[in-house]
Amino acid sequence: MLTATLRPAGSARPHRLVEKVLLVERHDDIELDAPVQQLADLELSLGDVEAPVEAFEAPVGQVVDSILADGPERLSLFRDRIEDDRTGNSERFSSFKSAVATEEKNRHWFRNVGLAADRDPFDYEFFKQSQLEMCGSFAAIDISADAADIPVPDDSTDFVLHSHVWEHLPNPLIALDEWVRVTRSGGYLFVIVPKRDAAVSDKDRPVTSLPSLVQLFEKKRRGEAFPPEERGMGRGHYTVFSPSLLREIGHWFNQSHARARLEEIAFQETDDKVGNGHTIVWQVRKYSAAFGFIRAVFGRFLALFLGKK
Repeated sequence: MLTATLRPAGSARPHRLVEKVLLVERHDDIELDAPVQQLADLELSLGDVEAPVEAFEAPVGQVVDSILADGPERLSLFRDRIEDDRTGNSERFSSFKSAVATEEKNRHWFRNVGLAADRDPFDYEFFKQSQLEMCGSFAAIDISADAADIPVPDDSTDFVLHSHVWEHLPNPLIALDEWVRVTRSGGYLFVIVPKRDAAVSDKDRPVTSLPSLVQLFEKKRRGEAFPPEERGMGRGHYTVFSPSLLREIGHWFNQSHARARLEEIAFQETDDKVGNGHTIVWQVRKYSAAFGFIRAVFGRFLALFLGKK
């Protein structure tokens, strides 16, 4: 059950409705008893205080005068009515907050992608048990799909995050293409891959070469063209990564794709999650067809120019 995590585009913050609720809630905490206390003070001290009425206060004064015309009893009734309204509104507000909380809980801010039991029962059970042993819980799969073929629209995701997943995919560059496709411009790819000696089975294997990955990408195959010495065993690692290979992949992507670019914004030689991998974070940039064409032409001219020097 290898999973990559997607966050739907536009969900970087809580829903605007929730923001408004939090704002109202803070005001409600401050002013909850204010109207009752102010009216009680007015009832006790009325007649002892005289103050000039400003023009903008006149309507308020008229309301107060009409209430007081029948004596302080009516003021008490008015106070009680406000208290009843406040209580009723408080109950309605609590119900509203509860409904919002339920909506927020049910909303999928993050979606895990992987091979669920319906796609690969053995794979699902194997990695489920691995997660339970290491973490005490497992990440439920929201989208049952291959990591290189995710059924979500283009540009629909804020970021794709995966840790110790990429090396298990037979064709890493096809998967990279897919992650860029689903990520919006300005979004991120957050990647952690194991160090070359993190797995015992990788210690004696050479670091995978970029040309072999490009060959797979161009033929769009799923691992059958791997040289025997670079082939993963069963559900083991197909690719042995290194910091230089990660950066070579980023450079290759930028040279071979005119309408998208990967900008490295963070790198860790040793990840701060477990400490047995490398971390790289790319920001995805996407361009229009016209701008992409200009980039491609300029890139070709630059390559020819540098080649002649």
